[in-house]
Amino acid sequence: MATVSAVVYQDQKKADGTYNVKIRVFHKKERRILDTTHFVTDRQLDKEFKIKDKQLVKILDEILDDYRESISQLGPKLDFFNVEELKNYLRDKDKEVDFIAFCTLKGRYTIVEKELNPFFVTSDLQPYLVVLHPWDEKHVMVEPIYAFDEENDAFHEVVSKVDEAFFMYMYAATWQEAEIKARVRFKEMEDNGEWLLLKDTTDK
Repeated sequence: MATVSAVVYQDQKKADGTYNVKIRVFHKKERRILDTTHFVTDRQLDKEFKIKDKQLVKILDEILDDYRESISQLGPKLDFFNVEELKNYLRDKDKEVDFIAFCTLKGRYTIVEKELNPFFVTSDLQPYLVVLHPWDEKHVMVEPIYAFDEENDAFHEVVSKVDEAFFMYMYAATWQEAEIKARVRFKEMEDNGEWLLLKDTTDK
């Protein structure tokens, strides 16, 4: 079970006498820390270093509730996240993306195309290929793509099966995000039976 909480660390007092309020993310017996834009002084803390400023507590509760709602919406997908990936997911979940996506179905390939600013001038998204081997969870390949063939130069998501391996092309901000997207997509396909129906496109 993943949890989030607002914390202040006594040993992280800044030169100006303030402390940055952190969000602690706990998942799978590990923890990671997210910085916030909020700072407190000793007068806003009790003897146990808990925040006692009621107005700030209300603001932080809203942030925590939003994070908890995002975690809850992941449902069973949460199992695919380690604590570092979950921290990054919560940090980046509201990041704006500069594309318009629309979905089409072409044969047994699920394709989502998008309109991108040419050469990613205003986009921080990188095209990736992720290959998963369902029989070996630890065997994964994530590669950035620097050149496209004519068919794939506008893809957002392309899923295929080759030698029973799961191939997914997509745009992501980081290779970690690309791997998460691929694992989540594979799990969805496996749960709804799509993976079993997907034709193996291995060259014979």
